[in-house]
Amino acid sequence: MKTAIELCDEQMNVILIKALMDARDTFNEYLQQYEDGKEWVAVFETDREKDIKELKKHVKACNRLLYWFGGIDG
Repeated sequence: MKTAIELCDEQMNVILIKALMDARDTFNEYLQQYEDGKEWVAVFETDREKDIKELKKHVKACNRLLYWFGGIDG
């Protein structure tokens, strides 16, 4: 059995914004763990510094998309 749901553009934007915010917040939590010196799990790289750099790039990318979709102001 299949069910189809039609969403308007505004509904899709709300869902997308929520997903981007969740991803960004998760990346920021990992960065905070690095900063606090807690145990960490390699997210993108096994090298600590490379992983931090990659996490920061992903946070920046999420912020750009959130700005584009109206999830944050400049």
